[in-house]
Amino acid sequence: LKNAQYLQDQTAAAVIDETDLIEDPNRLARQVSDLLNDAKRRANLADNLSVFAKPNASREIAEIIMSEAGKLTSNIDEA
Repeated sequence: LKNAQYLQDQTAAAVIDETDLIEDPNRLARQVSDLLNDAKRRANLADNLSVFAKPNASREIAEIIMSEAGKLTSNIDEA
C-alpha cells in the first residue's frame, strides 16, 4: 500500500481504499469508467508513471545475478 500511496501522491496512479470498496461495491466500476472517459487524466497518469519506468531492469537484475553466481563458482573452484 505504501508504494501505491506514493504513486498516487505523485499523480501517477489512482488508489481506492479497501474500506471504500466494501462500503460501495460500485466504486471500482465508477472509477474505471471515469478513467476510461477522461483521456486527459489517463495521459497525465501515464506521463507521471513513466518517470518510474526502468526499461532495462530485468536485464540489469539478471546481470547482477550472473555476476554474483560467477563469484560463487570462482570461490568453489578455488577451495
